[in-house]
Amino acid sequence: MSQGAADERLRLFFALLPPPQLAAALAGRAAGLARDYGGRALPAANLHLTLLFLGDVGAARLPVLNLAASSAAAAWRPFTLQLDRLGYWPRQQLLWAGLQQAAPELSDFSAYLRSTVEKAGFSIGDAGRAFFPHLTLLRKPGRTPPDGLSLTLPAWPVSGFALLASTRTAAGASYRPLAVWLVP
Repeated sequence: MSQGAADERLRLFFALLPPPQLAAALAGRAAGLARDYGGRALPAANLHLTLLFLGDVGAARLPVLNLAASSAAAAWRPFTLQLDRLGYWPRQQLLWAGLQQAAPELSDFSAYLRSTVEKAGFSIGDAGRAFFPHLTLLRKPGRTPPDGLSLTLPAWPVSGFALLASTRTAAGASYRPLAVWLVP
C-alpha cells in the first residue's frame, strides 16, 4: 500500500439500506415532494437510515472497524420497520421519512453498535446527539411543507446493515458501501 493510500481519510457511517422496491417507492415519493415544494429529491441509491456517523476515519483503520462491526453483527436480530411519518426540519432544510412508533430493536442495535465501535477505539462523529431514525427524502425545499403529510409504504423487513463512505460533490453527496452485514 502506498503512503498516500495509508493516509487516506474516508467519511464513514453505518446505515440501514432499504430494499430496492422500498427505495424506489421512497424515491418516487421524494420526486413528488420536489415537484410540490421544490428542492432536491434524493435518488433511490442515496436513501439510507443512519445508525451511526463516524466522520473522517483513516483508511488504514478499516480492518479494525470491520472487525468491530462484525462483532456487533453477531448480536443482530432481524426486525421490521414501518416508515409511516413525514417530517420537516427547517434549520437543516430536510424533509424526511420516519417512524410513528419507536422501534426498540433499532434503537438497541444502534446503541450496541456505538458501544462496540467506541470500545474498538473509534470516535463517534455524532456523539452527544440523540438517535432519531429517519431517511432524508428532500433537501432545501423552496417552500415549507405543511405538518402532517401522509406516508403509506410497505413494511421494511430489516436483515442487516452496511458501512458506507460518503463523498461530497457539487451535485451533492454520493455513498458507496464498503461492507455489508446480512443476517438471515
